[in-house]
Amino acid sequence: MRKSQVAATVVAALSSLLWATLVGALLENSHKCRANSVAIAALQSDANVTVHRKGDIGYIFLSQTAVIPPFLGGPNVTRGVVIMPEKHVAPEAYAPLARELALRGIYAVIMKKARAERVLRAMMLMPLLEHWILAGHGEEPGALAAQLARTLHPKVMGVVLLATPMPLDVDMSDLNIIVVSLYGREDNVVTPETVEESFSRMPGDSGVTLFPNLGHYDFAMSDCVGNNVTQRVKRGLGQSDDYFNNIVSKVYSAVVLSRWPVASEKALSFSDNEKLKPGHNDSKLYPGDIRVQCTEVPIPNTGPQRSWWVFTPTEIKGGLVYYPGGSVDARAYFPLAFEIAARGHLVVIVEMPLRSASYGYQDANTVISSKHPSLSGVPEGMWAVGGHSAGGYAATQYVGQFSDRIYAAVLHAGGWAVNLTENPLPMANIYGTLDDLTPGGYDRYRYRYTDPPPKGVGPLVNLETTRFIPVIGANHYQTGDYGYQPPDQIPIISMEQQVVEFAAMTVSFLDDAAAGWPFPAPAPASPSPTPEPAPVSPSPTPEPAPVSPSPTPEPAPVSPSPTQKPAPASPSPTPAPTPVPPSLTPAPAPAPTWRIRGETGYAF
Repeated sequence: MRKSQVAATVVAALSSLLWATLVGALLENSHKCRANSVAIAALQSDANVTVHRKGDIGYIFLSQTAVIPPFLGGPNVTRGVVIMPEKHVAPEAYAPLARELALRGIYAVIMKKARAERVLRAMMLMPLLEHWILAGHGEEPGALAAQLARTLHPKVMGVVLLATPMPLDVDMSDLNIIVVSLYGREDNVVTPETVEESFSRMPGDSGVTLFPNLGHYDFAMSDCVGNNVTQRVKRGLGQSDDYFNNIVSKVYSAVVLSRWPVASEKALSFSDNEKLKPGHNDSKLYPGDIRVQCTEVPIPNTGPQRSWWVFTPTEIKGGLVYYPGGSVDARAYFPLAFEIAARGHLVVIVEMPLRSASYGYQDANTVISSKHPSLSGVPEGMWAVGGHSAGGYAATQYVGQFSDRIYAAVLHAGGWAVNLTENPLPMANIYGTLDDLTPGGYDRYRYRYTDPPPKGVGPLVNLETTRFIPVIGANHYQTGDYGYQPPDQIPIISMEQQVVEFAAMTVSFLDDAAAGWPFPAPAPASPSPTPEPAPVSPSPTPEPAPVSPSPTPEPAPVSPSPTQKPAPASPSPTPAPTPVPPSLTPAPAPAPTWRIRGETGYAF
């Protein structure tokens, strides 16, 4: 072959390659829905957020000022989100969403195109991030996000589906993964019915939101309206739009909750009714003669299908609707529910949407009004609500609106979301002395809601009808069985002992509340350098120091008897003839005086 022919062949090949590259670039950058002015402005770096364009990957947003608390993965950025644009929408149209996420401490990436290899390269830019969330808008990007999330789990801990169903070839119903589905009622590109038909392939605790006035292209800030890719108007979601703020909130929830702890195999074993039957080597241990059975009940009219787990005792004094902690697998509370039920109170653990009880705090109404046979044994008017951590906050939301439907509320390391200073409902907050999930010491569970600013956010508590009950040596995460939760302290009692003590104190409080209010509580003690006189009893041993955290029950609960010594704070040398009404004014003593309640509980 002549040199001229070789040269011609090379030129032809290069021309063909150049043309293919040019056409590909034109196709890649031809979007029917262009970013609006708000989105273009969000692409600019400023003192709070830096924005980088990274080759064919896309745009990277990172905050310079976000303060991330340790219990949300801080202080460093530990979580990232990858946003895959709808095929007709310019990637720049998602800049406001990415900026808002970055301002909250999230490493946000907008892909130039939804391609698997590019998503992997984007993740490899920040390999040390703890968790990733993948978001896709429209059917093809949504399907890719779901497929990659299933494949890369648990590095990828969640998927956000914007105006798209869970694809037919991906079933996440059995996976411990976050699924957020946001779709519009007015969408005729991917209809609401198409999205809802895929709910069966999503976990029960998925978070789904139907926006009544949004079309397919309204989930990005482009110049496309509703479902129309040809109409050109300067319209789209603005940053002050309630829908936009709701979308940001839902996507952020998926990212911030991405630790998504799962119940241990041991916790799940408490739903095995064969193991709840005595007489086997692996049978559960009971504190008395009451026996327990577990039933999973589908919650009516929920999609994706959520569940109640009902722990039914053979003798029922009352019922407790229990809300799980934020992001925690509801089944992690099976051991606690068993211990409470084994003491005579039926327990209903509610599976919450997006594992956030604040989204479903009214669910207790559905439980109380249900005619399901597993709930029929609860006496009329004998329902209570409770919850752990964020579930406790949600329980107070319920109390604020529906306290006439329950007789008591019990929080486990919870707090007050509403002002209940005038609400007469009996309430208790039970928490560990080594609970250090948030700053302020364990007694923050008291002063944070009783004291005004700057020390607290109160007053939110009715001090005449509320008990605060610390458990020595307990922490935050051992209330459920879902593993370590940073930055909590390491406890000095076992998980089994903590669960037993929380359950015993819960039942003791509920029994007292059912018996009538007010009920007796000991007066606080003044500090004294001399030993206190021994109580009248068959034993000559002096009264012990504050009770150590031992799971062994006392021989008998202390009861207010005329033969006992008076309360330490009483000025009278003779026993008080009537119970002392509860007083929650902070005691002058440096530490509380304990008394035995129930089997192994302490109260003050």
